[in-house]
Amino acid sequence: MSTLVLLITRDRHLTNRLAKSLSDFAGDALAIESVDHVSGATQRLKQNDGVDAVMMDWDLPGTRGLETLLVLMGAAPELPIIILGDDPNLLQQMNLIEHEAQEYLLKRRLDADTLIGMVHSAIARKSRERILFCDKERTQVTLNSIGDAVLSTDANWRITFLNPVAETLIGWVPSPTLRAFQ
Repeated sequence: MSTLVLLITRDRHLTNRLAKSLSDFAGDALAIESVDHVSGATQRLKQNDGVDAVMMDWDLPGTRGLETLLVLMGAAPELPIIILGDDPNLLQQMNLIEHEAQEYLLKRRLDADTLIGMVHSAIARKSRERILFCDKERTQVTLNSIGDAVLSTDANWRITFLNPVAETLIGWVPSPTLRAFQ
């Protein structure tokens, strides 16, 4: 079964190079469907049929950087988004990953082997994130519904969690930063 990647780029050279490299190296292990506008990508993603990952050319004309990344994340929150760019600046790459892009790949170094590995790695990582999020939510609901006071601390005995019963019992409400970790 082939993994389908939706590629958003106007760079026909990149699209053709990837398609040739994939056909030479990977056969049908990974397929690329290309669109040249973010609006085309969001329309395609609404169909919700078979796309496994999204790759976006960071240098796509008419896009607004992180704003475009957020639009794609809103259109397909369950899919990993991989950014393709020309900027080897590690800070730029880390900023995009902090904003939940799964990977940043340099276009000039992209080949079929790297692409296949990164796509499958990004898909697996996104799947693990979903599982961890669901487990965390389930745990949160359980701890908040227990009739007993529950609190946890870190290794330095700083409180990292209080359930509502513990908050009432102690009369203390955690700071907003503590809430961010819950």
